[in-house]
Amino acid sequence: MTKDYVINPDRFKNFFNELDTRRTLLTTVTDLNNKLVNHFISLEETLNQKSLTLDTQIEKFKQDTEKNLESLRIRESALPEKEVTLAARVRQLEYSAINDIKNGSISDGKKKRMSDLFRMWFRRMDSKGLMEYLLANRKKYEVLRMETAMAAEEAIDLPAFVLEAVEDYLELKISGKFGGLAPTRCACGILIQAAFPIPPGGEPHAGGGVSSKLKERSAMVMEKWKGVLGSGGGGGGPGYREDIVASGEAILFLTMVMGFGLKDKFDDEFLKSLMLEIGNRKDMAKLATALGFGGKETIEELVNSGKEVEAVYIASEAGLSDLFPPLTLLKSCYRKSQKTFTKDSPSREEVFNESKTTREIMKCIEDHKLESEFRMSTMRKRVAHLERMKSDMAKTRSPRRFDFDATPSPRAAKSGRVSSTFTAFHRRSRPPPPAAARYQAAYTYPSTSVYESEGYGVEDSGSYDVNTGT
Repeated sequence: MTKDYVINPDRFKNFFNELDTRRTLLTTVTDLNNKLVNHFISLEETLNQKSLTLDTQIEKFKQDTEKNLESLRIRESALPEKEVTLAARVRQLEYSAINDIKNGSISDGKKKRMSDLFRMWFRRMDSKGLMEYLLANRKKYEVLRMETAMAAEEAIDLPAFVLEAVEDYLELKISGKFGGLAPTRCACGILIQAAFPIPPGGEPHAGGGVSSKLKERSAMVMEKWKGVLGSGGGGGGPGYREDIVASGEAILFLTMVMGFGLKDKFDDEFLKSLMLEIGNRKDMAKLATALGFGGKETIEELVNSGKEVEAVYIASEAGLSDLFPPLTLLKSCYRKSQKTFTKDSPSREEVFNESKTTREIMKCIEDHKLESEFRMSTMRKRVAHLERMKSDMAKTRSPRRFDFDATPSPRAAKSGRVSSTFTAFHRRSRPPPPAAARYQAAYTYPSTSVYESEGYGVEDSGSYDVNTGT
């Protein structure tokens, strides 16, 4: 008798379901294991990177410590000599002060030599007397500048002497008395530049020799000055605009920041924006390096924002012309500055901007002795052509109509060089070049070899990469 077996299909189904479940669990465990392994690998790489960074910082800290200790040792060894020098200086000042007292006041100043008067004012810390004399004789600018520089060392506390003069200038500026503002600013400029000469060689200014108390006082004065930069002090006098600051005032402000070591009290973008609007590019480059803006990063930022001319001056002053070749940058800037006007009547602003940019490039070429690398005659022809276009535009303007019964409008305010709104450093640039002319890669400047005399065009002959030097 044969026994019948009954097969239950549910058993097989449950068995395979259990296998699927275990397979899924095993896959999940494997994925979690892989994630953990990757996570620990990432942590290990991060720790290694941070360890390397710490090692680098520790090494740099050791080098800085050794450098500072060496500087302290040098200063300590120089103390005896300085004591002797200062003692002699004190005796000299004492002798000069006694002579001043014996000779009476300066009311009979016409009988004294200019150099004696200047030394007397500095010894007496009489900034008001010096400023009055500078204002009264401001036509002798070069003589005054030279005499001030020679006599400045007579002051017991020269930074305090300068700060007092600046405070008087700010009081005049805030009061709204516009008549003597420009001459007073000029007189302050003579004093400030004599007290804080820009160090040669492209080295940052140390900003030393100022006591902590005087530095705090100067910070408050400079913050007050910042609030009235570009204005007549809120008086709204004729010829002044609240959003305009002169190039000369920008130089004085930055020189004071440099001399008193107040760079950390102001935003870098504000200082850079003020620096870029200085009319004399050589002075701009010297102040930039003195304020610590002569590094590679600043120059790269200038190049990327279309300010190759400024970059050339700063790179030359900072000794970085090998990384930023003037010839390559200027050729690139000149090519981008050329406009091909597609419209029948280009705007006056377009013509003016191209003419201004071309003149700046020509000036930079002359300052860096690169005339042999450019066709200067072609550039002069282009400028002459643009000037004729501006002249023609002025002639085609509709004549002004006068209404003799109307009340005359006030005189238009004079324009300045710097906007006190101080937009971002990389945005304060001339009108942007066409999209095709912008840089496609970081710090790669197209060079040129041929400048066509008729169409003012440029042919490419290669490129230069700052990072590789090729």
